[in-house]
Amino acid sequence: MWWCHRGRCGGGPTTPTANPGPTSLPPLTALEVALNQAYEQAFNEKIVRPAIFNPSCAAARVTSTAYLGPFGKSSTLLTLYSSRDGGSVTWRQRATFLTPAGRFQVLAVVVRYPQTVGDDAISLLEAAQRQINEDHASFARARGYGAPIV
Repeated sequence: MWWCHRGRCGGGPTTPTANPGPTSLPPLTALEVALNQAYEQAFNEKIVRPAIFNPSCAAARVTSTAYLGPFGKSSTLLTLYSSRDGGSVTWRQRATFLTPAGRFQVLAVVVRYPQTVGDDAISLLEAAQRQINEDHASFARARGYGAPIV
């Protein structure tokens, strides 16, 4: 899964091949290096820059994912939960899923409820979505992808 919202993201599933993008990427952080080693030990897979969700709050774990494939109509999803420094894997999973394809549409519904939704709800939702879209575009540009992944 390649997403990031208000957390720190790591990279795409593998080094891009269709669009090589920049000739160099930023150096790996200590967390990225630790997670690269964790993927090799847990799954015997070399993942160049896995997606990393490292919440800025005091969460006890880091979540990292990487897709392999597609292989026909399916892809393999590798998921790791690790300590904050990536040094200790607390949970891992290898699962096969149908590869998402095509265009996805999302419907957001705001229900007016005085205690939780104000008059500015739509403008706040639109601003948040613009920021999320920019986060995805920035993430893709930084890693040499031709377009956002999601």
